[in-house]
Amino acid sequence: LHQRLPSSSSRKQTADCPNVMRVLQAALLALAVAIVNGQLKSSSSYQCVQGPLANLAKGKNTAQSSTYQKWVSGLAADGDLATKPVGRIPTCTHTNTQTNPWWRVDLGSSKRIGTIILTNRGDCCGNRLANFQIRIGDTLDDKSGGLANAPIPTNTGSALFAQQAQGKSMAYFAQGMGGRYVYIRIVGTNRILSLCEVEIAEYCPESCYNLALNQPTNSSSVYSSTSGSANVVDGDTNNNQGSGSCFHSRYDDNPWLRVDLGMNRRISKVRITNRGDCCSGRLNRMEIYIGFDASGVRCTTDTSLQTIAGGATNDFDCSALNNQDSVSRYVYIRLNTPGGAKAYLQLCEVQVFENCDYSTYAINLARGKPAFQSSTCCSGVASRAVDGKTSSSYGKGGCTHTNREKTTWWYVDLGREYEISQVKLLNRGDCCGSRLSNFQIRIGNRIDNNGTTNAVCRTGQSVSQGKWKVAPCAFMRGRYVSIVKYNNDYLTLCEVQVYGRPAPNDGLGKNVSTNGNDPVYDVTQTVDGGIDTTLSKKTCTITKAVQNPYVAVDLGEERVVTSINFYFPSGSTYRSDVAKYAKVFLTNDPSTKTGHQVCLPTNFSDFGYKPSSGSFTLMCNKGVKPTNGRFVVLQMVGIRKLAVCEMNVVSQKKPTCNTVGKYGAWCRQTCPAGTGGYQCRKCPSGQAGRLGLFGYGNCIRPVGGAN
Repeated sequence: LHQRLPSSSSRKQTADCPNVMRVLQAALLALAVAIVNGQLKSSSSYQCVQGPLANLAKGKNTAQSSTYQKWVSGLAADGDLATKPVGRIPTCTHTNTQTNPWWRVDLGSSKRIGTIILTNRGDCCGNRLANFQIRIGDTLDDKSGGLANAPIPTNTGSALFAQQAQGKSMAYFAQGMGGRYVYIRIVGTNRILSLCEVEIAEYCPESCYNLALNQPTNSSSVYSSTSGSANVVDGDTNNNQGSGSCFHSRYDDNPWLRVDLGMNRRISKVRITNRGDCCSGRLNRMEIYIGFDASGVRCTTDTSLQTIAGGATNDFDCSALNNQDSVSRYVYIRLNTPGGAKAYLQLCEVQVFENCDYSTYAINLARGKPAFQSSTCCSGVASRAVDGKTSSSYGKGGCTHTNREKTTWWYVDLGREYEISQVKLLNRGDCCGSRLSNFQIRIGNRIDNNGTTNAVCRTGQSVSQGKWKVAPCAFMRGRYVSIVKYNNDYLTLCEVQVYGRPAPNDGLGKNVSTNGNDPVYDVTQTVDGGIDTTLSKKTCTITKAVQNPYVAVDLGEERVVTSINFYFPSGSTYRSDVAKYAKVFLTNDPSTKTGHQVCLPTNFSDFGYKPSSGSFTLMCNKGVKPTNGRFVVLQMVGIRKLAVCEMNVVSQKKPTCNTVGKYGAWCRQTCPAGTGGYQCRKCPSGQAGRLGLFGYGNCIRPVGGAN
């Protein structure tokens, strides 16, 4: 399906149509067989699909906030990477001078996006592409430039991306965020947005896409009609030249081969297969470069010229180049012969992979956060796993250590609810590496059982001694990340890193009401996205002094609310009142006193809020009991003022209950005898407990009595 028609002539394209149709028919037949055999899994499982990933933005519908002369929005999605005008013909977009200019592409349907590559203008004005956001979602929101959609995280933790270098292409990482619309939005007044190209690649979960497969190739020469450069990207790793799957140049000065990946990519490694039936030394003194020509950036980090044994397949690391400035479209393989002497270049396959390990650029959410474990032995406290030290030697004080127990656990409190893209673990290296085996990674909002009943990201995991392991978690939501073992052993972790993004704010821009609005501190400021708690800036809501003042955020439909992030204004009076007198509940009708579902059963102080803090994350009922409602209500008891700067609501769509008991306790239905929890699942014989009342987690074998 990824094979492309040649572009040399319409006659050639017509001649190749039957071949393309045969490929399409074979692919559809394979798809049908996979469906019948139950082999095709849902998109949430992120199965690897070998083949190049297309530029999702190319040729799609675009728009921008305004247009200067002929610098139209479509110039950023035409596949042309030129950064300068051709004479008077523009090759980049250009808005007028305005407040918060934006550009948008419509991908046609919702996609999971991995990488967005922006190419900045090169002839001048490179400083214009600065202080910007990239927002992704399914909401067409040209009125505000995509504010209704979620921003992708920056690599500094700030709200905006800094200036991009003039004439350069840089990669920005969406970590699999889903959406149909991608917005580039500059924040500020008297600004101009200019983009030369926007390239968008689909999410690759575990570096499993061979970006080179069936992509265009070129070479310095070709020895025969059966040994062309296209053989190295055909997916066939047969190392026999006679099989017709290898490349062979003529006897050239410094012969070379080039693979065109079709768009800029953040290259992680290049994998090369050498000829095996003879002449393996012809690949000696090989060099790998990535760039726009054969004088690009050297891929390998060492300075020696490379060799590959006959018939072998070797990986060459490009990770040293994995920064935002090092995206490239072309991979060159060439021989650097002494004095430019003539030589043959022969190889049988080239595979190219992109780095999807987000820890190379993203912020570690776990570092310095509170950590806990089932017990402590030998001074190996839980906080060692989040101290930022990456030594695998226990003697250097960087690893945790529990006692030997039937069930051992460790967890970190991220402080608020996140969507977790991956968890990265470092195992002890000086000894005892086998201890970090057969463990689970769990993510969720429940902490009543130390996180051991939260949903499973990965199970049956092992990490080699002294090595790192990256576990993709498909953006599972939760505040707590737990490592759990059930095999009567010690648990030792030298470092745990967590990557992801804040869970979306479902209250942003929604309708909000109060029974005591003060226009100076208008109630709409509760859902405007601003988290500045300085009263003098008038960015907070403060009601008039009325009986039981409230602020109610309308989510638009009944939803399951998991957490609420509150930002309270500076000033001890307001914060102290919140700690003593505020309550939080959900309802479908805020005008009545019935039908309320309590999110905060006591008061803020009992849930850990301290008036000295300007922000607080409330996990509804500590994550144990789902809380449904359309309106999220913060209310003070008595005659007083209510002050709040922002209410960030994290929720999930409420399941539709068409069958009695289908969703168990989520929808307050009765499950059949012997079952319970989400979808009324029943644990297998000999297992129990971990489904829980509300369906978190999986069944396990009981350990040490009842569960």
